[in-house]
Formats: sequence, C-alpha cells, structure tokens
Amino acid sequence: KDIVQMLLERGANPNEYGASDGAPFTTAVRRGNADIVQLLLAHGAKADTGKVDDASLVLATQRGDAALVSLLLRSGASPETTDATGYTALWHAACRDDVAVLALLLGAGANVNAAAADGVTPIACAAARGNDAAFDKLLRADAEVHALSRSGDTPLMLAARGNHAVIVRRLVALRVGLDAQNTFGDTALILASQAGAVDVVDLLLQAGAKKSLRNRDGVAAADAAAARGFDAVAARI
Repeated sequence: KDIVQMLLERGANPNEYGASDGAPFTTAVRRGNADIVQLLLAHGAKADTGKVDDASLVLATQRGDAALVSLLLRSGASPETTDATGYTALWHAACRDDVAVLALLLGAGANVNAAAADGVTPIACAAARGNDAAFDKLLRADAEVHALSRSGDTPLMLAARGNHAVIVRRLVALRVGLDAQNTFGDTALILASQAGAVDVVDLLLQAGAKKSLRNRDGVAAADAAAARGFDAVAARI
C-alpha cells in the first residue's frame, strides 16, 4: 500500500491500462485488496472502466466479496456490468447462491431478467444449480419464471434436469407451463426422466404433467428413463 501511495503522489495514473494485466484498479479488485481499491478510488480511479475484460464489479461478485461490491456500487460501478461473455454481476451472484451480493445488486437497480446470448437469466441459473436461496430472492424481486433460453429451456426444465425438487415444487405452485417443450421437443418430465430424477418425476406427475408427449426424436418420458437404465423411474411413468 505504501508503494502505491508513493507512486500516486508522484503522479501515477490510477486508470492507466497495462497491456498484460489491465488497470491497477482491476488488479486490486481481483486480489480482493480493499485498502488498495479505496486508495486508488481516492486518487481518481474509475470504478467502471467500461471494458468487459476489466469488469471490476463482476470480479468482486465472483469473489463473493459483498463489502467490495458495495464499495464499487457506491463509487459509480454500473449494476448492469457484464463480463466478456455478456453475463451480468447479478447472474454470477445467482449462480453462486450469494444472497448478500444479490441484495446489493438488486438494491442498486440491476435488471433481474438480464441474460447473455444464451438467454439464461439469473433465476434460470439459480434453478439449474438448485440454489434455493438465490431463487427465492430473485422470485421476490419479480424475476420472470417463464423466460426461455436460446434453446427454449424454461427454469422448470433446468431445475427438473438437475433433480432440484424444492425449486420444481415452487415453480409448479406458480402454475408455470408443465408441458412446455424446448427446441428439441423435451419437456420437464422428459428431462427429469433422462436424469433419473425420481423426486422431480413424482412431483411433475402429481401436478398433471403429460406422460405421452414426445421429443423430436420420438422419445417419451418413460422411454427416456428406460434408455438410461432408470427402470424405477420408467415404472413410475
């Protein structure tokens, strides 16, 4: 810190962008060095460089550093900051099940339904990974539970494939489309059957999911389970 202080006092540019390691500010965020981050901010460093490969807010979110995320937001970082692939800080927080960071980003006005090119929204990522706490937080923030990914997957399909019964139960209670089909023709029931997800298969059947629907390959749920050796699942269907 003392060396950084000395360099800054001698006129070093806190926003200078190095060819190999990016801006000093980003390096400090990446390492979680809050003291250096605050020092650089005090000497005019930008909390948001505008470069997707230099997205400090995303880096702090990936670290799970709520204090640093809060500092960056207060210092002007955009809550809509994305990484090089288009995923927002909120998406990363949802995928990490980091409710503390989610609360900060939502409080700063982050778009709860922002998605990258694949169309996977924050709540869809939470559903896919079985992140119950993040899912609930996003649901309370009015996240869209019917959003489709580029391949047509709904949050229900993603949760069903992962055998995340708690989230499937919540989505069923919200009366989402049980029999929606993605671009491959798969339904949540087919995907759960392929994965041998017994608990989810039971939930979907109890909710009235159709057993007879087939995907583009002509495979129905019972066929999908049997083909993967999940005979107990096939027997339930």
